[in-house]
Amino acid sequence: LNVAVGYYDQDAGDSAGSAANNVTDDLTTVHVNLIWQPVSRFRMGVEGMWGDRDVLVGGSEDALRFQFGAWFFF
Repeated sequence: LNVAVGYYDQDAGDSAGSAANNVTDDLTTVHVNLIWQPVSRFRMGVEGMWGDRDVLVGGSEDALRFQFGAWFFF
């Protein structure tokens, strides 16, 4: 089991002169990953990712994603 958290805060001075309606103010992400090996030649994993983005003009966007992977060893 793995858990990762990320946070990014944009300085207002870094975005001077750009179109403020699409400039990221801050960004938060959380990733949770579970890998399971039921037998020696097979492994599978699932990951969930959530993110939240705030823009300088006061809007907010979020996303939730899941993915699955399987490994077969020969």
